[in-house]
Amino acid sequence: MGGPDVRFPITQPVFYELVSSLRHTNSSTYQRTLLAAMLRIAFYGFFRVGELAAKTKGSVHLVLQFS
Repeated sequence: MGGPDVRFPITQPVFYELVSSLRHTNSSTYQRTLLAAMLRIAFYGFFRVGELAAKTKGSVHLVLQFS
């Protein structure tokens, strides 16, 4: 944690590759569609993973909700 952050940003061409690679990750068209939607929301909405998905049942209240 003390070193510099060497990660590269996800640019639009990289993002398009990520979305198109979903066809190789899951055989369910439904799940691939849901994952693609989640990726698009996260990318274009500038969300972090923790704002869109809960890691445990106890952290559900931290996820973005419309209510």
